[in-house]
Amino acid sequence: MSLVLENLKCDIIEFDALYKENENQEAWKQALGLYRGPLLMEDFYEWTEVLEAYYDFRYLELLDKLATYYENKGLKKAAEDILEYLRE
Repeated sequence: MSLVLENLKCDIIEFDALYKENENQEAWKQALGLYRGPLLMEDFYEWTEVLEAYYDFRYLELLDKLATYYENKGLKKAAEDILEYLRE
């Protein structure tokens, strides 16, 4: 018996890879699309607290980077939409 991992998908691994794409706004958007909130949000597990904080921060950081990118490109409406979302 063996465990085959070649078709395994893990949103955390995908998020990390996309997050590391420097100056790649499409990758950032894909990473933001993967984020669904706190890890294992149905239940509370103490061991996930540090990871939750880490990914929450990364998510907010990507939103900020994308808003800054849009603003620098003169896409003020897109930047404002992201900043408004952050305020909510």
